[in-house]
Amino acid sequence: MDATALLDSTGALLPHMTVLVTGLVILTLDLFHTPRSRYLNEIVGLIGLLVAFLFTLNTTGAPQQAGDYLQIDGHPTAAGYDKLMSCADRALGTR
Repeated sequence: MDATALLDSTGALLPHMTVLVTGLVILTLDLFHTPRSRYLNEIVGLIGLLVAFLFTLNTTGAPQQAGDYLQIDGHPTAAGYDKLMSCADRALGTR
């Protein structure tokens, strides 16, 4: 797997990971700063949320087809529906 394919597959996680890392950075900075210098925490938080928002904008677009699911609305095709029903039958023990 090359770097481009890895970035495409993890693109939906980037906004969440950015907010998580930003929160950890803010908590770490909060340990070492005085009450007067908390302005830096606000700036870091706003920058982190802005970066997460940009990652979110980058992930929007037309849904992609994933196997047995329709590209337009994400509902299963006939083959996908058959797979879902067979899994449900096995899980419920009806067969």
